[in-house]
Amino acid sequence: MSHLLVIGNGFDLDLGLKTRYSDFASSGMWPFKDAKTPLAEYLESLRTTEKWLDLEVALGEYADADEREFHIRRISPETNRSDYNTLVQSLCLYLKGEQQQEFDEHSTAAKILKRYIEGASIGFPEEYEIISFNYTDINLFAKKIGAKEEINLSHVHGSLETNDIILGFGDETDSRPDSVFMRKSFNVNYQPISVLERMADADEITFFGLSFGDIDYAYFDDFFTSILNYDTGERSVTFGKKELTFFTYDETSRLSILENINRRTGRRISSLYSFHNVQLIRTSDPADSKKIENYFARFDKALEEDRELAEYNIERNVE
Repeated sequence: MSHLLVIGNGFDLDLGLKTRYSDFASSGMWPFKDAKTPLAEYLESLRTTEKWLDLEVALGEYADADEREFHIRRISPETNRSDYNTLVQSLCLYLKGEQQQEFDEHSTAAKILKRYIEGASIGFPEEYEIISFNYTDINLFAKKIGAKEEINLSHVHGSLETNDIILGFGDETDSRPDSVFMRKSFNVNYQPISVLERMADADEITFFGLSFGDIDYAYFDDFFTSILNYDTGERSVTFGKKELTFFTYDETSRLSILENINRRTGRRISSLYSFHNVQLIRTSDPADSKKIENYFARFDKALEEDRELAEYNIERNVE
């Protein structure tokens, strides 16, 4: 059985790290407290007035804003680019410091990571793959909890390790010419990975800490459309019945995930449950502790089966 772990910022938060954009904005690393240029002024105004600051949403709103609506002076792309580069560099410095902090090795996220490390070490790294929408270095976390070698990991938006993070808005957002360079797919570091094909190949997919909001939903749109057409044959990629587990923080985020997927699939969320084995698990709710136990029990059984298969293969090669 092949396993795929797809992680968003909720994974890092479950580890106990302060990796929200709002954490960065309230830190000493925030670069725009004395803002004097339009983009910097706009982000600073949001930082001081909004409880939660989502930088990618903010960049998209800025890029799509009418100059008169936000009182934006007519400026050159170079001025915006300078502020953007300052923002990215400061964010990288903040997150590099944060990922060096001690994290909760007893958290649900850490326990899952340990099992993916174990699966890879058995001799089947291709069967235990991680796709990260985060910038933080998962291999760094893995080494802290016992990994001897790098795990099978792909970063969708670049990573701190390679200094190529991609911060910005998606293709669906309109932009003024002076801000179009902040579109993710226009970034010089943009190298798309085959998220759909990897999800198609996996028997069990665990989503941890993803909101499935508008900015990154494009990566999952074809997947959910295809698996919701499970019984019709109307799909570009062949899917079998899958084990789908969504780890999220609480009831509010659980409902938000369901509503986001339901809205983007033509109100067909009930079909997802009909065609596949689906569960949503709230990591902060004691009521879901049994679900977490069952998840790990099923995963451990798969690990044991792979361990036995690896031992059999070794014995056969010896003979």
